[in-house]
Amino acid sequence: MRQSLRVLIVEDSPDDAVLVLHELRRGGFDPVYERVETAEDLRVALSGGRRWDLIISDYNMPSFRAPDALDLVRSRDPDTPFLIVSGSVGEEAAVEAMKAGAQDYVMKDRLSRLGSAVARELREAEARRRYREAEEALRRSEERFRATFEQAAVGMAHVGLNGEWLRVNRKLREIVGYGEEELLGLSFQDITHPDDLEADVAHVEALLRGEIETYSMEKRYVCKDGSIAWVELTASLARDGGTGEPEYFISVIQDITERKRADEALRLRDRAIAASSNGIVIADATRPDHPLTYVNPAFETMTGYGADKALGRNCRFLQAGDRDQPGVEEMREATREGRYSKVVVRNYKRDGTPFYNEVSVSPVRDEKGRLTAFVGVQNDITDRKRTEEELRLSENRLRLAVEATGLGTWDYDLVSEEMRCNERLREMLGLDPEATLDRDAFLAALHPEHRERVERVIDRALDPGGGGHFDTEYRTMMPDGTERWVAARGQAFFEDGRPVRFVGTALETTERKKAEEAQRVLADAGTMVLSSLDYQATLARLAQLVVPDLADWCAVDMLGEDGALQRLAVAHPDPEKVELAWRLHERYPPDPDAPHGAPRVLRAGRPKVVPWISESMLDEAGLDEGHREILRKLELRSYMVVPLIARGRALGAITFVSAESGRRYGPEDLELAEELARRVAMAVDNARLYEEAQREISERELAEKALREETETLEKVNRVGRLLSSELDLEKLVQGVTDEATALTGARFGAFFYNVEVPDSETGAYTLYTISGVPREAFSKFPMPRATEIFGPTFRAEGPVRSDDVRRDPRYGKNAPYRGMPEGHLPVASYLAVPVVSRSGEAIGGLFFGHPEPGVFGEREERLAVGLAAQAAIAIDNARLFESVRRNEERFGSLVRNASDVVSVLDADGTIRYQSPAVERLLGHSPEEMIGKNSFDFVHPEDAQAVAKAFTEVLKSGEQARVEYRFRHADG
Repeated sequence: MRQSLRVLIVEDSPDDAVLVLHELRRGGFDPVYERVETAEDLRVALSGGRRWDLIISDYNMPSFRAPDALDLVRSRDPDTPFLIVSGSVGEEAAVEAMKAGAQDYVMKDRLSRLGSAVARELREAEARRRYREAEEALRRSEERFRATFEQAAVGMAHVGLNGEWLRVNRKLREIVGYGEEELLGLSFQDITHPDDLEADVAHVEALLRGEIETYSMEKRYVCKDGSIAWVELTASLARDGGTGEPEYFISVIQDITERKRADEALRLRDRAIAASSNGIVIADATRPDHPLTYVNPAFETMTGYGADKALGRNCRFLQAGDRDQPGVEEMREATREGRYSKVVVRNYKRDGTPFYNEVSVSPVRDEKGRLTAFVGVQNDITDRKRTEEELRLSENRLRLAVEATGLGTWDYDLVSEEMRCNERLREMLGLDPEATLDRDAFLAALHPEHRERVERVIDRALDPGGGGHFDTEYRTMMPDGTERWVAARGQAFFEDGRPVRFVGTALETTERKKAEEAQRVLADAGTMVLSSLDYQATLARLAQLVVPDLADWCAVDMLGEDGALQRLAVAHPDPEKVELAWRLHERYPPDPDAPHGAPRVLRAGRPKVVPWISESMLDEAGLDEGHREILRKLELRSYMVVPLIARGRALGAITFVSAESGRRYGPEDLELAEELARRVAMAVDNARLYEEAQREISERELAEKALREETETLEKVNRVGRLLSSELDLEKLVQGVTDEATALTGARFGAFFYNVEVPDSETGAYTLYTISGVPREAFSKFPMPRATEIFGPTFRAEGPVRSDDVRRDPRYGKNAPYRGMPEGHLPVASYLAVPVVSRSGEAIGGLFFGHPEPGVFGEREERLAVGLAAQAAIAIDNARLFESVRRNEERFGSLVRNASDVVSVLDADGTIRYQSPAVERLLGHSPEEMIGKNSFDFVHPEDAQAVAKAFTEVLKSGEQARVEYRFRHADG
């Protein structure tokens, strides 16, 4: 029977094609063929999904050659046999064609060998096909194995006969914490716990000896981070399929760390139940009337009923006939519904003595959710009930006071060692809302200088002979190093001569302390700098004044007449360190071009505060290794450098350094330092002016008058500063600045204009906000100022404008319609205007001053006005910011409370911290019952994975995510 053969003949001669078909039939084949003679025909024949058993091609054709046909065939089908039949191909060309992929060539004058060549190539093609299929099957099998191995939910590994890891999957790497390359460089012996290694090796040796086929054991691995992972190891031996010789071990590793912890916790719990001072009972929920099956020793002591008298009975026997109690009914109802309950009931001991029992009953369910038991925990609270009643009225009064004053509160149960406190107290102590608060945690939050003293005060309060009173004030340390002052008062309560409860309140006094300290320092400094005109001695006393309340170190440097820095004073509580500082200054004099410290501040004209001095800063500041080592030993932590500037000229700088105290300087400290420096600079400048006046003016009265005037000016500036620091009412603040500035500059009248155009104004006029010295009606009948040549620079924040006689100023009188001051306008000759510029560079508005006489305003008045304008800008910014924050908080709170959608605030673990009121209308749950619970408890189980995925994406990316899911309504 002939073999069917699908053959494609690439031949331009039909006769030659007939000869080829003849020889194929002679060779035992039944060819089904198609003849093509062009490249396009060949493409068509190879397309459309048709398959050919054989392709026979002539070598040379008029428009086509066998190599071209071979390239085309191989691009479509690399496995189909390709034979060349030609009458003119040379041997060299034929060899090249076979190298290119042709299987054979047959000369046309030797066609008799065509049949055998075709049969041979068909057999080889079939062999090649089967080989490819086997390779592909092997590849897919290997891929499946690798995927299964790598993605397995348990650890898997191939281990060499010497214990080296040969192959490890992802789960095993997660269990031990090593990367793949790290683990492959180790052996199982390297990471096996020493106590488990001997048993593990013994099992391995038994496997190698053929005594066992596999083994399983529980063992411990020492993870990369040093932690211990418990695993259940199952190992077997892989052998060579031919020789049966061992090749490697196959290990399956199941992480059982959590199970081990749970087992240990259960054992510990059993011991704790037996040793507990609380009465603990277990009732069988599967039997009628729920008889007791276990009572611990504390129950027997508490009730007087031994186990032999209690087991097998329902625990209601403890109420005797007194069962008409709310707590009993609630416990009975919770038991019927199979839910948790915690109640207070009145029970009776075996001798008939009544006692109050706090009972917690928890249902126990098996893995299928079936109720199997109830566990009850009982605590005799008879004494506590009496105490609680006594405290109830007091606590109500305290609660009202706390809410009204922002007090922190605590309630320390010394019997259970449970301390409860409100969020305000946690804020004062710098503790996270979830952090455990006990005595140790409280003491750790205190400043080191106060811990021992406060602990003694606590011990006295808890001493039965001490009256139980607690009244003290202390500092606390925040995580960022800042400090808070807290005043605390409390009372301890005693039973049977021992403290059982300690309650109290705490009030933060940080701002008061800072204000008192700032006022004290400023007052002392003010007194000091005004007490003497010997400014060098005054600066030395000033350095001593600020140590140690504001700084551990203080140094004062002044610029000499040659511009070089000269150190006038160094202060520190330790005289030996002061001497060391002077020696360091002499050995390492300051570099005027230094990128830090007083030289930099004096070059920039701006203060510098560094909250934390890093190692790199010390290395940069040190001039050699010895210098750097001394700086490290001084334990410098934070510093401020404030320039002494008077009349726009730098006089020197004051450096404040924190070391032993650990204090970190911040904006509030810098503000105080700047005010101190301003007063000192003014005093130094006054002293220098006084010296100059003494040399130039012989009349003592003139010098005393100037000093009195400057002192009065300082008092007025201080009054303005106090107003700016304490007033947040914008209108009062701006009016106060306008009034004081008008008085300080000697102006007849002054005004503040906002850089805001008057509504409906066609001329671009600015808005009058405050006026001083004249009634507001004096301006009402005239247009507001516009951006003219004389007013414009102020509203563009281009700097002060001062004119001895504005009527003669070339910028004056150029604008229609008045070409000057209109008739009836306030008479103005002397003119002074300064811009009020915010931190962002925005011109908020301008302060304008006028006087009918020329030459009233000089450099001094301009300097005062500029200084007041700068302070006013800061105060206006703060007042605006305060008002903006207040409005935003009101808007946000209103938005959340009135939102029709549900708004929730969750912790990173999904715990609900806030729930908007809409949840009760939409989902039937009150916000109070949901707060503190996990949001996933309310998600339909089938949707939990999608919600968890979206939640995780939000936490990772910080971007919002949307997810639709089913929420469990309150009715189920």
